Amino acid sequence: MLIWSRDVFVQPAMRESIALFMSNVHNSVNEMSQVYLTNERRYNYTTPKSFLEQIKLYQNLLQAKFDELQAKTVRLENGLEKLKSTSAQVSYVFNS
Repeated sequence: MLIWSRDVFVQPAMRESIALFMSNVHNSVNEMSQVYLTNERRYNYTTPKSFLEQIKLYQNLLQAKFDELQAKTVRLENGLEKLKSTSAQVSYVFNS
C-alpha cells in the first residue's frame, strides 16, 4: 500500500524510516549545539520551526527528485516509441 504525499507516493515502511531519520537529525543538531556552546560559548537554537523547515526541505527535495525521475521516464518511453516506429518503417522498406 502506498501513501500519497505531495504528489509523491511513499510506502508506509519508508515513511516510518524517514520520520525516524528526521527526528534523529534534529536530536543530533541539538547535541552538537551543546558542544558548540561549550567550545565556542555561542548559542545555536533549534526550534520546532527549524524541525518543520527541515521536513519541508526534505519534501521539496523528494518532489524535485520525483519530478526528475518522471521526466526521465517520459523521455525513455518516447525514445522507445520512436525506436518501435522506426523499426516498423525500416521493416516496411525492406519488405517492399
